[in-house]
This record gives sequence, C-alpha cells and structure tokens, in this order.
Amino acid sequence: ENQISGAPSWISSDRFDIQATPGETVAAEWQKLEPDQRSEMQRELLQSLLAERFKLKLGHETRDVPVYLLTVGKNGPKFHESATSNQGRDSGSDQPRRGIMMNGRGQLTVNDAGIDILTNVLSHQLGRIVLDKTGLRGRYDFTLNWTPEPGEGRMNPGGPGPSREGPSGAAPPPEQSGPSLFTALQEQLGLKLESQKAPVGILVVEHVEKPSEN
Repeated sequence: ENQISGAPSWISSDRFDIQATPGETVAAEWQKLEPDQRSEMQRELLQSLLAERFKLKLGHETRDVPVYLLTVGKNGPKFHESATSNQGRDSGSDQPRRGIMMNGRGQLTVNDAGIDILTNVLSHQLGRIVLDKTGLRGRYDFTLNWTPEPGEGRMNPGGPGPSREGPSGAAPPPEQSGPSLFTALQEQLGLKLESQKAPVGILVVEHVEKPSEN
C-alpha cells in the first residue's frame, strides 16, 4: 500500500469479483509461456481491465519510503541452485512445478525460482517493500516455515504452484510454536532483513471510478 498514493479510501475496503474469459488467440499464447511469463501477461491483462472498467489513470513518482533490504547473512545462504534449472525442464514429466507453493499460512515452498519471488512474498507478509540486495541471480529450491505474527499478511497464491486448503476452504492455521519470519529467514535460509529508507517508485492515482454493474 505504501507504493500507492492519491487513491480513495474505497479501494482498500470495497471488494470486487472479476470474471474474464480470454479469446482464443490469448489462450493459445498463454499455453506457450513459462509461469513467470504468464504472471507478466496476467498483470498486463489486469491493467487493461482496470483502465477499461475503473477508468484508472496512473502517474509515477519516486519517494523515500521505509523498506526492508534482503541480504545474505555472514555465513552465506543455506540453500543451493535448483538442479532442475541445471538439467533443463524437458528431461522428465515428474519434475516439480516451477514457482511457489503455498502450503497454508507460514509455509512456503519454492521450486526453480529466483529470489524476486521470495521478496514478493515477504513484501506481502510484512506490508512493506522488500528490495533484493542478496546478489543471488540463480534459480533456487528452498522451503520456509514460520509462525505469522498478528496482522501479518495472509499468503494468497501468487505463483503457479497450488495452495493447500483446509476443509472449510481456508488455509490451515500455522504451527503456534514456530519461529518468526525474521528468525526463520536467518536460521533456515541464511538471509536477513534490514530496515532502511530507500527511493522507490510510487504509483499516483490520478483518476479512478467505481465500475458500473454488468
């Protein structure tokens, strides 16, 4: 939310359901894309929808805002590059899906993905922008387990992997005796978060309207 300025209060309180069916050309193109490319295409399609239905117009600014810097601890990372990346993804059909898998709140599995996926999850969890300062440029496999603090963002499926839900459709509760997110990053991944201020691109809402009924 600290990357958006000038928006009316209803964008944080009102909820909308989106039902969209892609045309044959878009659907065919979608099938040819890697998961990270699909995410980019999905963002572009959503931007077009927001401009059409919400009359959304955005500007851009750069401001100094509170952020977290994700860095490598003094003993180095505790995970390795993905063997799937090194072998290629066409060597077998039983390979794990590339991307992230949400196994409920406080449980994250990453397969053959860059650190940017982790920073996106951390930003959502902590409500603050997380910038990658690790210098790690490969694709990695790792898991992360922690106990979310009260008010910590709920993990919504944001990658190509499936999420596991409980009987009621809600994610199962996390273990109550696990480490905090900050501690888990250090102990399990060898990474740490540092609080600082940094110049960050901000979206300025110049115009937006509530959509009309279908």
